[in-house]
Amino acid sequence: MMLRPSVALKAFRIAVPAIALKALVIVLGLEFMPLNPLIGSVIAGAIFVMGFVLGGLIADYKEAERMPSEIRAALDRIWTETKLFHLSKRDFDIEHVRRQLLAILRSFLVGVEKTRGYGDLRSCIESIDNLSSLVAEMEKQGAPPFLLGRVKDGRENLLRNVLRIYYIQRTVYLPSARFLAEVLMIGAVGLLLFVQISGVIESLVQFGIITYFIVYLRYLTYALDTPFRQGERTQDDVSLFLLKDYEQKLATDHVVEPLATAQT
Repeated sequence: MMLRPSVALKAFRIAVPAIALKALVIVLGLEFMPLNPLIGSVIAGAIFVMGFVLGGLIADYKEAERMPSEIRAALDRIWTETKLFHLSKRDFDIEHVRRQLLAILRSFLVGVEKTRGYGDLRSCIESIDNLSSLVAEMEKQGAPPFLLGRVKDGRENLLRNVLRIYYIQRTVYLPSARFLAEVLMIGAVGLLLFVQISGVIESLVQFGIITYFIVYLRYLTYALDTPFRQGERTQDDVSLFLLKDYEQKLATDHVVEPLATAQT
């Protein structure tokens, strides 16, 4: 678990070569810029802009963390209510419902894969839309209004959460601010390469700490902007173990067959 790449490790991989480059600059005597308030302002500006972007992304990420449980609850409601209806209606095709719900789950898990760009949920949305035929079939077979209402509520909650995830995965939060922060970060690290700081060790330590912090913020922003990242070896995505567990449960869940009508 600890060997999986995280934001901290990715930032470390960039910071170490940057420190080596700074050491080379020192050895070659290419430090020609004295430390001045302008450099501090550039660094502070980059951190401020990135902090502003992170503030908005954290809200979306926290919302995304709740969605797997809400999706599972909606799927379970639909499955439970249709199983109950199947107990009283032998002709109701409960296995078709199982296939529909599994199609929704699997298309969602595949849609947030790395190979699909983390945001290809059109197939999942289409599968949810197909649940309308389930409601129509239950109504045709005489399902009580309260049962239909629960299934409809489950479908609506399911669609709302998947659409929200689709939006989060496909959009970039404040792209103009993100671009400005990128420019300021690159500029800050570039300036620090050629800034004169007394003492070789002091210079490398200060450069390394500031560079690591700046690069860490950059990777953290990208991690928060795409909370669902199946297929990527990372610890920083939203876990989907609830949905994977439910996929196995749904595929193997035993359905009690309705009792035959007693002969008189």
